[in-house]
Amino acid sequence: MRRADSDRGGRPTAGWLVAVTLLLLAWPILAAAQDQERPDLGARIERLERLSLAAAAGAGAALVLAGVLLVLRLRPGILSGRGFHLLDRQGRQRGSLQVRDEGATELEFRDETGRTRIAVGIGADGDPGVRLQDSDGRTRMRLQVGAADGAPFIELYDEQGRVRAGLGLTEDGGAGLGLYDEGGQSRAGIGMGEAGDARLTISDAQGELRLRLGTDETGGTGLELRDPQGRLRGSLRVRGDGMALLELHDRDGQVRTVSGVFEDGLAWIGVLDPKQRFRAGLGMRQDGRPRIELYDEQGRTRASLSLENGGAAGLELRDASEHVVFHTP
Repeated sequence: MRRADSDRGGRPTAGWLVAVTLLLLAWPILAAAQDQERPDLGARIERLERLSLAAAAGAGAALVLAGVLLVLRLRPGILSGRGFHLLDRQGRQRGSLQVRDEGATELEFRDETGRTRIAVGIGADGDPGVRLQDSDGRTRMRLQVGAADGAPFIELYDEQGRVRAGLGLTEDGGAGLGLYDEGGQSRAGIGMGEAGDARLTISDAQGELRLRLGTDETGGTGLELRDPQGRLRGSLRVRGDGMALLELHDRDGQVRTVSGVFEDGLAWIGVLDPKQRFRAGLGMRQDGRPRIELYDEQGRTRASLSLENGGAAGLELRDASEHVVFHTP
């Protein structure tokens, strides 16, 4: 323990007060030593009376100075040190405040067995946090605020000290809940972005995303399915304008078929080549008339087959400029 440098000016120091206190306590002893050569009974009685008065005065002065010393030491900004311990009536350490060698500051509270159960502090990286531990001293919950982004998060741990769940906010205003398996791998998560989009994700044991369900900022909803390599293989979406679409992807993640119901009531299935070009389409309008169309590499309609309500079939063939060169009937 030492006094702060700002307290060394005009205020009496702790060393000075201790020296005065010791002098007052030693005064009656010195006085008694001076009377040892006076053997008569009256002198002895007189010496004992003076000794009693001196001892009482010295003790009183010592108590006063000790009180002054305590007040001076407890005033804000005066106490300083690298560690403080809190003891119970049996002398067991139940709490501590310390600055660790790596620069972390921590306040700990312990149970009757001496195990830390709650720790509050600021890490060496500047992140403030709270840690809760079980009766075996294992961390079971941690609350922390990132020093860089200011985002708070909570982590829950199992009996082996492995994180199994996490809840937090992101620096851009999003929120998320993550669930982890025994190997520490993220397996499921629920999140919400700053724009209000929400999502549910599920991953396999290797950490690859396999399923994603959520909404977007436009008010649409969607479901994504992925293979073991994390490649998107299928998606079902309902857009904000009400259009419903089902897309299937190949192993390279390219869309190969699109099925949907458009705003005007047209039900349509489109087939794409590996270069993402529509080459064939099957559609049916609200009036019930089906139609099949074939497209070239530039997306131009080159052939159409339709069926009218009366049962008549129609065929149209078109050139590269989409002019009809043949039709029947």
